Amino acid sequence: MSTCRHFLGWNEALLDLASSFLSKELSGKSEKTLIVVPSKQASRKLRQRLRNNSKIRNRIVVETPEKALEFFHGSSFKPASSNEKLLAWTLTLKNIELDKIRNIFPITPKEKSTSWAIRTSKPFISLKNSLSEGALNISDVIHNTGEDFIDLPRWHELELLEKEVESLLNQNDSTHLSKPLQKAKISFDDFEEIYLVGLPDPPKLLTSALDHISDDHKINIVIYAPEDRHDSFDMWGKPTINEWSNHKINIPDSENLIHIGLGPGDQAQKVKCIISGYSDPQGIVGIINNDTEILEPLNSELKKIKLNSYNPSGESCASNELYATISLFYDLVISGSFESSIELLKNPDIIDSIISKYHQNVDETPQLDLFTKSSNNDSNDSKIADALTSLNLLKEKHLPTSLNKALKFSSKKDYPELTQNLLEQLHEWMIQLSEDLNENLPIILQFIYSNRHFDSEDDREFNFTAKHLMSLLEEMRTSALSSMSPGDQLDFILTSLRNEITQKKREADSLEIQGWLEALWDENPHLIITGMNEGNIPFRIEGNIFLPDSMKKNFGLRTNDSILARDNYILNSILNCRKQNGRVDLLLGKKSMEGNPLKPSRLLFQCEDNELADRALNVCSKVDSSVVIHPWTLAWKLKPREVDKNAKIFTEIAVTKFKDFLSCPFRFYLNNIMDMNDNQIAGMEMNPRQFGNFVHSVLEDFGNNESIKDSTEEGEIIKYLESRVDARCYTLFGSNVTVPLAY
Repeated sequence: MSTCRHFLGWNEALLDLASSFLSKELSGKSEKTLIVVPSKQASRKLRQRLRNNSKIRNRIVVETPEKALEFFHGSSFKPASSNEKLLAWTLTLKNIELDKIRNIFPITPKEKSTSWAIRTSKPFISLKNSLSEGALNISDVIHNTGEDFIDLPRWHELELLEKEVESLLNQNDSTHLSKPLQKAKISFDDFEEIYLVGLPDPPKLLTSALDHISDDHKINIVIYAPEDRHDSFDMWGKPTINEWSNHKINIPDSENLIHIGLGPGDQAQKVKCIISGYSDPQGIVGIINNDTEILEPLNSELKKIKLNSYNPSGESCASNELYATISLFYDLVISGSFESSIELLKNPDIIDSIISKYHQNVDETPQLDLFTKSSNNDSNDSKIADALTSLNLLKEKHLPTSLNKALKFSSKKDYPELTQNLLEQLHEWMIQLSEDLNENLPIILQFIYSNRHFDSEDDREFNFTAKHLMSLLEEMRTSALSSMSPGDQLDFILTSLRNEITQKKREADSLEIQGWLEALWDENPHLIITGMNEGNIPFRIEGNIFLPDSMKKNFGLRTNDSILARDNYILNSILNCRKQNGRVDLLLGKKSMEGNPLKPSRLLFQCEDNELADRALNVCSKVDSSVVIHPWTLAWKLKPREVDKNAKIFTEIAVTKFKDFLSCPFRFYLNNIMDMNDNQIAGMEMNPRQFGNFVHSVLEDFGNNESIKDSTEEGEIIKYLESRVDARCYTLFGSNVTVPLAY
């Protein structure tokens, strides 16, 4: 057996050429065949094409490199999940004695908390992920570098951490170590042939595995390029750095096909304008996006022309409302502040569930399944408005800094019972989370969403996040994390959810918004590529403090140079495929969403020398944004509350309020009739109006006291005023006041 390279050319779409090539190769054969492609989307497309071919009778398995590597079994332990790795590294860093790893941590952190350990674990996990591409462990790096390695003491400490993490993972029959493939049991015996198709960046771990079995299996490397480019690729089909890093890129009609937008929204509008030229873009236009900031604006712009979009790579669970709810509880648990309590109660599901509990005699027992309970049609809008108004008045009058303080003031007769009910429920939840977060967090969330009706299809993101949360809590239950503070546990949960990807529901006739590595497998004749900025294309690997690019190169791992060569090759392939019958629009931005300047991709300047000046002038010139600023319109119609004709405001009004009325009657109505004030954060001291009212009340006490108001003794008057200031302050703000109030 051997390893053989095949060149398809690139004058047609890769999917067409690959399916045609494989149909001829596999026709009449009955052996089981493994085909490896770069992504799930490519796997789905190729599998569908081959399935429709009646000449292919053998069993075909089309997989990604990650799935193909699962055929190699090198350990009795299962590979650790991302959550298991994060948990093990977090516990290791939190519990290890820092004196053992002083080369890594020469300065002792101020607080060695779980939150610190979670943040600090990221570079270590990144290091392990990079090394695993080449089937390497930290201990292998030490053995392969020799005793003259300048950073050897630090790597010995990294090896110690690796062993500690592995020990924790082994307790749950999992591992994060890579085992040398020559010592592994290989289960490729069922496959007669293996094909790597359109895979310009195969991981070293895969190529090492295939090299190990090449004596017994036929390995076919199918390259999307002409035969005369054979010297530009290595034996595994990877574009060589020397050939492709500075390879010329011919962009036809670049003045019209390179579009510069001011920001993500501008790029999205340009995409919409281009697509609007087609009555039905399905099967004609493909979108390749390289900047996540463009996704939301692009979705919005496509909806304006009645088109749906779908992102096959999915989105982080951090975009889900369940993540936002848990974040609110995290803020409350770690701070206990009144401001975080207010933010929680601004969540419609939370405040609605509490009001339903206390004022509608709803069954307080939460349902076990979020997707079975029907919605409650009774509206609590009026009660919610009154409750938030009451809480706002409490905040302005008493300046409570904590939930406990606010709870004491809410018990006064000045506030409706509902106000105290809301704060009592939050306080009860805080106690429950402190006692047993694992047990009580699901119960609290079930209760909050018990009035909602969930559809298993429309709410699949919520369902996925909820299931992931439950599995995460189960993992934590059996770990040392369960004994840590609720704030630390919630911090770990939020970090894990941010790393988890969920899929949105795919609407009918959606345009796919694919990633860069899908571009080779997109068969649409018109391709629109957004985010052509440096750092996106070519993609840049973030530097690792332990593993610089020079070390990666020595170990045969991915480097920024190899990725530059890969991305140059991909762009060349895309353009050559559509040279005769197609079009490629390239879009880039000047600024990010936050206004940070962006550089154009260097690939846009790898043109012929006589084109470079004009290209640079075109790409780097000022941009007139296509954003149209429309005239202001009402976002919603206000329904004013009718004013009682006997209201006090018609018989008595303060001078300052009369001034407000003359200035703007409508704002006067909002402030004094509707009680709608500016939404300000919780204060540490009185604002001018509060201070004025406070002084007036003290002077009013002085004027109403018959025994002191006519006194001529300065000391006696001062003593009385000080006592009234203290008494009023205690009544308004309690005994433990903030520093500004104390003075």
